[in-house]
Amino acid sequence: VFVNPCVFKSLNGAPNGTFQMRMQDGAVEGELQSQGEVMRLEAEGSDISLNEFALVSNMTKMQIYGLLNFTLSTMLQKGKLKTLNLDMTSMNTALCPKRIKLDVAGLPYIEIPFTVFGMITAKFEIKEDLLIIHELKSSGPDIQLDVTGDVSMKKSGRGQDLNIEATILPSQEWLDANNMKVLYQICEKHDDGSVHLSLRGTTKKIRHDCGTPIPEP
Repeated sequence: VFVNPCVFKSLNGAPNGTFQMRMQDGAVEGELQSQGEVMRLEAEGSDISLNEFALVSNMTKMQIYGLLNFTLSTMLQKGKLKTLNLDMTSMNTALCPKRIKLDVAGLPYIEIPFTVFGMITAKFEIKEDLLIIHELKSSGPDIQLDVTGDVSMKKSGRGQDLNIEATILPSQEWLDANNMKVLYQICEKHDDGSVHLSLRGTTKKIRHDCGTPIPEP
């Protein structure tokens, strides 16, 4: 970790300066600026190996492989996050086997096998206590995703409000190799083999809708 602070401004309670962190072959570098009660952070990450970046696995409770690049711009006021813009890509992204709790259609959980998502592109924004998912897409080959929506950042006794729309398109090879046709026993299969999932309500009481499963002949 390399830090190059503006000493006099920092001593006066207004942290300013640049920084750089090296992680294996990857790096994160950026600049922090403060003026009054406002603090701005600009950062850029390149060639970060996700399976060696413990923060990602700790937050997601998943073991993920891929090579991450991102740009980040954020503003804090009185120590509170006011705005954030994050653009990221992850190349050759893959997820290790994971058991995910469901309790849907009589299934308490679903076992996700080793899955290759390929290139993931994402654009997130935080604005007025709202996390906005402008884009979250994966290219496959095992699964293609297309997710948009928003999640309230305000915490309450009932959790955060959410409004998510997702299209999930698994490949036939992935379905056959991993015996994952159970997916179509939970959700409606569209003509192209995709599943459309809608999540509403709160994080403590999620209302999900992915259509009515249609029995295959």
